[in-house]
Amino acid sequence: MNIVFLISHNSMYGANQSLLCMIDGLKKYDIKPYVISPSEGPITEMSEQKGIPYRVLPFKRWMSRNRWKSPARLMANLMVLPILIKQIKDWQIDLVYTNDSEIPAGAFAAKLLALPHVWHIREFGYLDFGLSYDWGKPFFEKWIQRADVIIAVSEAVRHEVLANAANPVCVIYDPVMGAQALKRLQNINRSPDKNKPNVALTFAIVGRVQPPKGQEQAIRALHKVRLDGYNVRLLVAGEGENQFMNFLHELCESLGVRDAVSFLGHVAKPFEVYQSADVILMCSPHEAFGRVTVEAMAAARPVIGYAAGGTPELIKDDYNGLLYDGSVDDLSDSMKKLLNNPEKIVSMGLKGQDMVKSFTNENHAAEIYKIVQKVMRETGNKKDKQQKYVKSGITSFH
Repeated sequence: MNIVFLISHNSMYGANQSLLCMIDGLKKYDIKPYVISPSEGPITEMSEQKGIPYRVLPFKRWMSRNRWKSPARLMANLMVLPILIKQIKDWQIDLVYTNDSEIPAGAFAAKLLALPHVWHIREFGYLDFGLSYDWGKPFFEKWIQRADVIIAVSEAVRHEVLANAANPVCVIYDPVMGAQALKRLQNINRSPDKNKPNVALTFAIVGRVQPPKGQEQAIRALHKVRLDGYNVRLLVAGEGENQFMNFLHELCESLGVRDAVSFLGHVAKPFEVYQSADVILMCSPHEAFGRVTVEAMAAARPVIGYAAGGTPELIKDDYNGLLYDGSVDDLSDSMKKLLNNPEKIVSMGLKGQDMVKSFTNENHAAEIYKIVQKVMRETGNKKDKQQKYVKSGITSFH
């Protein structure tokens, strides 16, 4: 079975990382993957390394912060569409798979080619990225509902984005790694050294550095904890725009925590950051799923997470991590709770690691494969019925 995966950007952030994990897990099945990206970048480099055929086609998103450019984006997509259709035909694609909600090209092509279409919704859109639908949410929902199956990365996404969907919506949490890689992590000793009180306990926040991700809140909470006499430090991993990065550096200076905060920039191997830290912070109020949360748990690190979005679906409060109410005060109190009970850091981390055994590439791929098989089977039955109706002289089928 040939499946083409359409992606909206060329980076290696959550959606594309999860896609490659999915493709790795699908290797054992009779599936040949193809990737179409809007531009060259890390994702196409990884596709080439993994031997995945890919094509770059400059289609545009239909979600943005500048809706006045909507007509130009639509025109660009319509111009690229014939090339996309030809490529799908040349690859002899059986199923079109759109990897996020930000692009319509897969839906347009699947409709014109009468191919089955799976749509994977991995983001809130406006809440997490400040993006609005070019032609309004009703138009977006109209096209979303034409997919044969919709997959949501969390119950929160199903409720927020897909509440009006009439066709099937499956909730499948993203994978983070293969079973063997997780097993290797389980063998790493990660107990904090409680016999060295002068050694700072390390918190980390990982992801794109931008206001919605909560790096400012993490720095302010660290400051409050240090004012209470605790020896702690913070690792900030990720890239961001210069203006916001400069703001965070100035904030550290004004609060007197510059020596306790390390800005690591882009990190190619985030597990090195998790393993350098004792506790991970998830300060985003609108995390659709929370790949960082699950990765941290895989590394046996407890997570203190904002009690909103998809995060409460992953963190069971006071069991495999802590949930806080979104305020700096409650975040700092949660940090101190673990500082005062270092044994909880170990026990929560191990419980989290045990929980994410179900988040492997293999388990995820098995669920996706079942969906793909079901779609192909139902689509085939529908085509058979259409052909029977046509042979009977009936030219319309609903």
